[in-house]
Amino acid sequence: MRLAAIVLVAACGGETTKPGTLALVDPGTEPRVTLQYALGAFERDIAFVSEIDVESRKDTFADMRYRLKCGPNSCRYQMVKFEVLGEGSNFEGVKKAISGTIQVPANGLVSITADGMMKTTPSTPELFKSVLIPLPGDAIGMGARWTVTEPGGTATRTFRLVKNDGATLTIETRVEANDPQMKFAQAGEVAVKLTDPFGTGTLELVQTVPADPSIKMDTHSFHQRMKIESLSPSRRRR
Repeated sequence: MRLAAIVLVAACGGETTKPGTLALVDPGTEPRVTLQYALGAFERDIAFVSEIDVESRKDTFADMRYRLKCGPNSCRYQMVKFEVLGEGSNFEGVKKAISGTIQVPANGLVSITADGMMKTTPSTPELFKSVLIPLPGDAIGMGARWTVTEPGGTATRTFRLVKNDGATLTIETRVEANDPQMKFAQAGEVAVKLTDPFGTGTLELVQTVPADPSIKMDTHSFHQRMKIESLSPSRRRR
């Protein structure tokens, strides 16, 4: 099973991914401070590099990369690389078609609007939401925990503050599907800055895919390790 069967390209209408609903579970220990994003002006690349094992067999790998151009309240994104092991990187049409705008409020509950008709699976909004960490409006300290329920209750994201050095926040993150048919969980640790909320780190996804008799596919599981890297203009890799 190649990644082409997992990372699909499809036509769809340009749409906006709306923010979820945030709830503070535990404010953490003293001292507590209110944390808010103040998006700075910058341009850089962000890379999502994934290895995927299907049924405990190393199967394939993908490199999806976006260029970010950010201002006070929003960022523009443009896909600049889409490479699949065994399939090469001849996806010029895909790269050019995937772009959009991310509105970044102070609490990090972003909305993402695609420009055009093309998307991937996992979608660009899903990738960005895995590293754009929302923050409670309340003062929080070490060990603080909060959740975000996605629109329609499709998934719940849980966050825990594990480090704050004044410049960078380190946050444990976990996402679980609320649909019993989906059966997936993603977890990891992400580091973000209040002036640049696009986090870096490593996330692990385990998903069980139900059988589909229409395409003669049995129930199977796959394990994805995704590394998120920040690349400055001087470090953009070919």
